[in-house]
Amino acid sequence: MAVEDLAAASVTISLFGTSISSIVSATDGFFRLADIPAGLHQVLFGYPDEPPRLQIPVTIEAGKTVRLPRLLPGLRQASTLPHPHPLPTDVIDDVTDEPALPTPSPTALPAPPTVQPEPTVDPNAPGIVKGYAFYPDRQDHSGILVRIVDPPLQATTDAAGLYLISSVPPGLRTLRAEAEGYEPFELVDLTVPAGQLTQAPRIQLPVPGASQASGAVSRVYGQVILADKGEQPGIPVSLEGTNFTAISGRDGTFVFNSVPSGIYVAIASLEGYEPATYEIEVPDDGEDVPIPVITLQPVAIYMTVLETNPRQNARKVPVTDRVHVEIRLSERFIPSALKGAVTVFPQVAARIETPDSDLITVDLLRTERPEVQFETSYTITVGTSLVSTEGHRLERPYVLLFKTGGPRILGSRPEAGSKGVILAPDEPIWLDLNQPINLRSLQEKIRITPNSGEVPVLRQERTAFGQKVEIQIQVSPKRKFRITIPSSIRTLDGQKYENTPYRIEFQTGDYDELPDRNDEYLNEINDMLDY
Repeated sequence: MAVEDLAAASVTISLFGTSISSIVSATDGFFRLADIPAGLHQVLFGYPDEPPRLQIPVTIEAGKTVRLPRLLPGLRQASTLPHPHPLPTDVIDDVTDEPALPTPSPTALPAPPTVQPEPTVDPNAPGIVKGYAFYPDRQDHSGILVRIVDPPLQATTDAAGLYLISSVPPGLRTLRAEAEGYEPFELVDLTVPAGQLTQAPRIQLPVPGASQASGAVSRVYGQVILADKGEQPGIPVSLEGTNFTAISGRDGTFVFNSVPSGIYVAIASLEGYEPATYEIEVPDDGEDVPIPVITLQPVAIYMTVLETNPRQNARKVPVTDRVHVEIRLSERFIPSALKGAVTVFPQVAARIETPDSDLITVDLLRTERPEVQFETSYTITVGTSLVSTEGHRLERPYVLLFKTGGPRILGSRPEAGSKGVILAPDEPIWLDLNQPINLRSLQEKIRITPNSGEVPVLRQERTAFGQKVEIQIQVSPKRKFRITIPSSIRTLDGQKYENTPYRIEFQTGDYDELPDRNDEYLNEINDMLDY
């Protein structure tokens, strides 16, 4: 037995109508069933814990071994109707000194046939109903009569309680299970799709004499509806911890018959909806027990935050003329809904924008009051009033927490850690700082390697985010240099820069290899004179 497009797949094989237990094929697909009584049998194939996907009739002769040809039914796409034609079988004498099903070499297997697309299912094609019915007090569950009430179709369970009813017209059907000495059990409005196999809920016959033992049994009934669609058939309802199961009818109603006294929890569930429960108490006086209307709510879909910059709980977030924050959501949102949906604490001048339809940017400003502060914790909250274009909201407010950093060197030219940078011997070094530096201290403590012994020339320029410092040093052509800003350097008000020591490495070029800047200056002067 092989499964299309799926290597090493196990398949469940069962012999319908016998007491022989189901088996699972080996991962190479081979299987063997023994001690089968003579006669015509239906072999069912399917995945473990799922309804059968394929049914093949096989004739067993006494004292003979039947070997099926290699099958490749493509179970994932195969029709759930019985196989239209019996597959050929080979009957051989049973030889005791030879395995009944020898394992063939993989190279001896025939090439798998091409799986043809399934034809369109006829809306009037009959379906198959499969399920299990059990006695409450027996191990052998054979002999339970399970029938479709209209039209009259029936089957009898095997020892495992399995039954299979074929040729069932599509539509809503009533399924009734009964056995001598037991009270009957009905499933109302079971949906049977056209041309498909329907797995019916498990059935357990009520305990015989339950009414005499407990005094009485009750009928429990109610209605289940969908919040967005109203009354719908086919919704399963069960009593937790029991075998009582009902299926809602056309108007959403359901009923449990012969329920003994006690406390139960009714559970209604349907794919795509949140399960709903209701606790009931069944008295011992046999009175009917109504359940209030159970409403199933659709499974909620929420918009989520995919990523943020800075990340959640980030520390030492750099401060320039602002702190820039990005929050990206899982869905596009309505820009007009952003107003009032984003808040910042503590209060600070902020600019909130939407450069992309799924992106929120928040800039905490130093250029306006109240300005963003160094080494301060901030929270940015996105509220549930923000609505996506799909109509979804956040399940709960999203809170981004971070802490700003302190004074730092924001950058340099050349950049810190860069390699292979070539500068002209007279080209200055630039530092960008978010807090003004003590120039005298910098001039005294800056370290230049190799050291020429000369004091560097410093110039400063105020910027919107702090200060820009130009460092002019005397260097030789075609040499490597390293400049270190030590951690002992302080701001004008005595604070430490958090990313010191800060190192810059570069290499100077040869004058002959660099553009002649004097030509540029002469051209500018000539232009001025001409003007």
